[in-house]
Amino acid sequence: MKGLKITFVILCVLIALVAGTVYADVSVTDANLGGSSQERDENVSTTFKIENDLNESISVTSITPSADSKYELTIDGVSLPHTITAGSSVTVTLKAFVPLDHDAVNDDFEATKLEIGSTNVGYSKVTSGGTGTASGKVYMQAENNLEIKDADMEVSGESTKSSSVSDDDEIDMEPGDSITFVVEVENTFSSSDNVDFRSARVRWEIEDDNDFDIGDDADTISLDAGEDDEVTFDADVDEDADDTSHQAELIIEGTDENGAKHGEKIEFDMNVERESHDVRITRFEMSPERILCSANSDYVDISVKIKNRGKRDQDEAAVEVSAPSLNFKDKRSDIVLDRDDEDTRTFLMQIPTDAASGPHKVTVKAYISDDVLMDTEEKVLTIDQCEEPDPEPTPTPTPTPNVTTPTTTPSGPTIITQPPVSSGVSTASTGSFRDSTAYLVVLVALVALLGLGVLALLGVILLRR
Repeated sequence: MKGLKITFVILCVLIALVAGTVYADVSVTDANLGGSSQERDENVSTTFKIENDLNESISVTSITPSADSKYELTIDGVSLPHTITAGSSVTVTLKAFVPLDHDAVNDDFEATKLEIGSTNVGYSKVTSGGTGTASGKVYMQAENNLEIKDADMEVSGESTKSSSVSDDDEIDMEPGDSITFVVEVENTFSSSDNVDFRSARVRWEIEDDNDFDIGDDADTISLDAGEDDEVTFDADVDEDADDTSHQAELIIEGTDENGAKHGEKIEFDMNVERESHDVRITRFEMSPERILCSANSDYVDISVKIKNRGKRDQDEAAVEVSAPSLNFKDKRSDIVLDRDDEDTRTFLMQIPTDAASGPHKVTVKAYISDDVLMDTEEKVLTIDQCEEPDPEPTPTPTPTPNVTTPTTTPSGPTIITQPPVSSGVSTASTGSFRDSTAYLVVLVALVALLGLGVLALLGVILLRR
């Protein structure tokens, strides 16, 4: 048994030695140029290491940076060939230029360093005479100048809640809620840089958005250097939305006038939460809502729709309509509502003939278990005031004539004078002759005779000559 243990220990040591030999190598660390506040159009430098993990010395024969020529990578600080003993390293300086079109974000809109090339090292083993190569990655980061300055989400339903939105936040909402998402974005280039974004795009994305009715989920804006702007998105949570969490993203992206890509992304959760018991009034209609003055009794039609938005079925839902100032109250009970079911009930409200003019509050209430209040809505019924009729004119009394009864004094026999008896012959009334037709005929005849006399006289005179 003791010999077996010794054999096992020897095997473990041999395995460790073999493993160490296999994984011992020459490595090159990554080089990171610039940073989150690095401006473009500037020279930068950094260092990286060549590490010798072999059991013998190596001679570094070449160090070659590889990248697009616009980055102008150069090596400094090491003379070649350079010997690195076993288990040691050497530090190398890498210089570069940050071009104007270097992107600030990756494809996931994260402001981070981006791989631009590599450093390639060639070496030879001093003892064994073998050769090898090793390489490291070169990264560069420049400042991101297109950012989300502020994001606020307002959720309106039974109550209104406003929350600032940032990474990993959770925003709670319920079916039927309305959402207003206000986003403020900013171009952080300084006025001296004078770099603009001509078409920055802001978008809001929701995973599995079938539970949401979204208006416009993207907008394009222009931002001058140092300028900010505000974008508003609107959405409604579907009344039948499931009780679940939706991952959402708010993204701003844009390319500056030099061709560099900038942007930012915020990830957060939108949690749709259904109550176990939740019956809501989804429609309340009243017709008419204004009544003209009338001596006759009027009626108002009322229609109420309720919906079960809760997780559980309801067997004893109820709807009640009341108007205390009009002496009206009516309740419909034992309404069965499965999950997401709706039910509409109608009411006929009689208006008393002696109802006061002015506004009257009409209240609708939804219940579960017949008397557990879940929702309330109100409307106003207006009764117009009757106009006072014009007063009738007071008749003027007719004066009574004074009648005098003559007093007769007896003084002998009464003498009765008999009126003259008409002979029955009409007496013609006489008028002036000049006003008669005969006068006109005579006058015309005289004028004619006078004219004839004048003509005869003229004829005689002419014959004598």
